Amino acid sequence: EIQVDGDLMDALGKLDDGDLAGAADAIAYHEQVEVVQPVYERHRDAFKFLSQVDGTIPGDQTSIPVSYECGGDTPVTLGDLEIREPLDRVKYYRRLMDRMREIEGIR
Repeated sequence: EIQVDGDLMDALGKLDDGDLAGAADAIAYHEQVEVVQPVYERHRDAFKFLSQVDGTIPGDQTSIPVSYECGGDTPVTLGDLEIREPLDRVKYYRRLMDRMREIEGIR
């Protein structure tokens, strides 16, 4: 029998109820806190090295453009968020979704 985390079951319930944004938020939270963060913690030195190398590469390596064109001109920046913090990564995901809704005229 497969054991499914209660938070994921709640997300699936939201999905069934048509709350797509709520389901996506809950899944993003689970992914960043329960899946990604333990990997980050296990390989902290490797990620620290990558962040140091990132500073030597020209241009913004952490912002993600959300547009219909590849490499769009309006990237969503991390701003005051810390990529090492799982809840900040969830906030960043929400910023990306907000930009997508803005582009799609869903706001």
